[in-house]
Amino acid sequence: MAIRLPWAGTSRALGVLAVSGLLLSLGSATAQAAPATATCRAVALPLPAGTSLSSVNGGAPTGHYLAGEAQYPGGGIGVLWRDGRLVPIDESPLAPDVGVDFNAVNSRGVVVGERMTDFNSFHTDAFVYRAGRFTWLPAPNLGEETHAVSINSRGDVVGNAFDGANWLPVEWPANRPGTVRVLPTPGGAFVGGIDEDGTVVGYLTPWPPGIPVRVAGPWRSARAADSRG
Repeated sequence: MAIRLPWAGTSRALGVLAVSGLLLSLGSATAQAAPATATCRAVALPLPAGTSLSSVNGGAPTGHYLAGEAQYPGGGIGVLWRDGRLVPIDESPLAPDVGVDFNAVNSRGVVVGERMTDFNSFHTDAFVYRAGRFTWLPAPNLGEETHAVSINSRGDVVGNAFDGANWLPVEWPANRPGTVRVLPTPGGAFVGGIDEDGTVVGYLTPWPPGIPVRVAGPWRSARAADSRG
């Protein structure tokens, strides 16, 4: 599904998210059929002062919002753009941290990601950023590492937690604030994303030695399960 970028011109849609100094490659999508090799246009996104290496990690289906990260000497910060313009964000509530990642954003501008607390343990804590406020997402057990990787328009968030030995696929349902649900799997697994209807996808682990085979593992979100009665 293409992510439309209204601020880049109504006749264009995002074809490939090519990250190089935060450049987006935009494919032409006009009323007339155009060849696959039609001209592309690169749009440079503004960066916070003092940052260099950068990336776009996710975007809303509408194209109004993009989320990513930028690096500065000694760490990194999360970055949010709305209609191609940088959205200033006060990340001081996330301290202490050595790096912040914004991994995904939905059509309402709600961002999910995590902060890293230090370069020794690489411990991370997942959060939601909504309307200027950061909210921590709980771990299945106190002190466990958490990553938030995807959010749908309803606000259902999915990601992964680490209990010190195993990675666990988890969901933070929007209709159950402050709760976390470990998604059932036949073994270890990683979550990759959640769709608008609550379908969660990822891949199963461990892989056979030397054969990095990834198997999609569909789940249903808590909200979807509730709707089935």
